[in-house]
Formats: sequence, structure tokens, C-alpha cells
Amino acid sequence: MSSFSLFILAALLIAGGIAGFFLRKDLLTMLLSSEVALSGANLLLLVFASQASPTEAQAAVLAILTVAAAEVAVALAALAVVIREKGKATEDIVSEMKG
Repeated sequence: MSSFSLFILAALLIAGGIAGFFLRKDLLTMLLSSEVALSGANLLLLVFASQASPTEAQAAVLAILTVAAAEVAVALAALAVVIREKGKATEDIVSEMKG
């Protein structure tokens, strides 16, 4: 694939992730949308860095994916607790919680 087509794909992933995050109220969908946007940003980083030093860019993407995996694990655990306590998880229910 050419760099331009990868750039367009990355831009679409970022735009779709941001749109999904702000248009949906379900927390699981918001979490998945943020991961899609983060994957698009990783792809964009790789496209731009492929011209200079691909090894450093790949290391940066690996670090970003590791942090994203940890974020997902924590968020899914918190989401499971909210669903167990309230029956469903929307941003309105979570914003009402204190603690």
C-alpha cells in the first residue's frame, strides 16, 4: 500500500473513533471507539516514521499498544463493576456515582 492510502485509512480510523466516542452513550462503545482512534494514531505514527527510522517508530507503537492494553483491562474491570451494581452502563449512570 502507498503512504497516502495508509494516511487516509489512519485519518478515517481516527475520525470514526472520535465520532463514535462523542455520539454514543454506552460506555463499552465509547471505550471501543477510543481504542479505534488510538489504533489510527498508531498507524499514522508508523506511516510518518517509515520515512525516517522505522525501528524507533515500531518501538513507540509497541509501547503505546502496551499502555492501551492496560487501559482496556482497567476500564473493562470498572465497567463490569458498574454493570453488576446498576444493571447497565451509560455515561449518565457513571457520572452520578461518587467515590
